[in-house]
Amino acid sequence: MSAIEILSWAFKQDSINQINNAEQYLNYPVIYVLNGNKEAYIGETVYFKNRMKAHLKARKNIDQINLIKHDVFCKRKVQRIATKNTECCHPIISLFSRQCIC
Repeated sequence: MSAIEILSWAFKQDSINQINNAEQYLNYPVIYVLNGNKEAYIGETVYFKNRMKAHLKARKNIDQINLIKHDVFCKRKVQRIATKNTECCHPIISLFSRQCIC
């Protein structure tokens, strides 16, 4: 089993365009954190690139994209983690476990 991976990019169209379309996480459940000096947003998606393009149009105070991926993530689990972190503001990594309990 692989470890949790966190990938980061600048929050701009060029960064999203440079992501290789063959990457496995592009159509797989992931959690992401968008952050800037005045705003942070925790979300989940199965279609990472499309979701980031939508955020580019809507969010103005964001500087960085942080993608959190793991090979045991499933849709239900990423939804729960994103919701828990949004509601409780716990450090996002503390909510991960090694098994998908879908």
